[in-house]
Order: sequence, then C-alpha cells, then structure tokens
Amino acid sequence: MAVLVLSGLLLVGMGFRYMHRTMRVIPADAYADADSLLRQGSVQQQAAHASGTDRPHTDSRVLLPQSPVPSTIRIDLNTATAGDLERLPRIGPKLAARIIAYREANGPFKRVQDLTRVSGIGDKTLSRLEGLIYVGNER
Repeated sequence: MAVLVLSGLLLVGMGFRYMHRTMRVIPADAYADADSLLRQGSVQQQAAHASGTDRPHTDSRVLLPQSPVPSTIRIDLNTATAGDLERLPRIGPKLAARIIAYREANGPFKRVQDLTRVSGIGDKTLSRLEGLIYVGNER
C-alpha cells in the first residue's frame, strides 16, 4: 500500500513539474491589449447587429499577442535601455544587462547580426527578434 501511495505522489509531482516547465507566461500588458481587442470586437458586433448582417458568433477564442512588444515598435540596440530590451521576447534582465555591457565594452553595434556576439544570444533568438530591433539608421 505504501509503495502505491508513494508512486502516486511521484507521478503527481512529475505532472506538476511538467506543467510548470511548459506553462506560457503572459505579460501583464497583454491583458490590456486583449481588452482593447475585445472592445473592438464588441463594437463591430454591435455595428453588424445594427446593420442587419448579424450572424451567430461561434468562435469563442481570444487571441492574445505573442510578444509584449507591439509590431509597430522597433528598438535601436545602440540606444535601448535595459527596460526597453526586456520588452523583447526571450530577453530578461540578465540578458539585457549583458547586451548593454557588451555595447559599453565594444562600442555601438554596427549591424543587428552583431547581437549574436553577446553570450546567450544565438541565431534562433536573433530570428525571433527580427523586425523588432534595428541598429542606427538601418530602420
């Protein structure tokens, strides 16, 4: 009986560990974006209802932005503060500090690809940041 109880607890613990590792963290400002999207949808629904083209709403999914940085905002690597860099996907406080330290030690970035010289940033991370960052007058 004790073996069954212990193995059950082990399985439950492994399940919690798996869920914790695979959970996606949604940034706080994403909720504000979702609220504005919901309000826009509500206004569009009211307009459709008023015009007589109202159809039953069957899709109940709410789309949240994948990135805390809106696609219209681009960040210059040479002038960005740590806070600006932390708004980028996959860039936390430690990596932002490393980017700034590299910039201070080696001078301004000449091109976006130079970001891979910072420890912890590879081609995969750089590809996720494409379109969100630029250097100097590359904009």
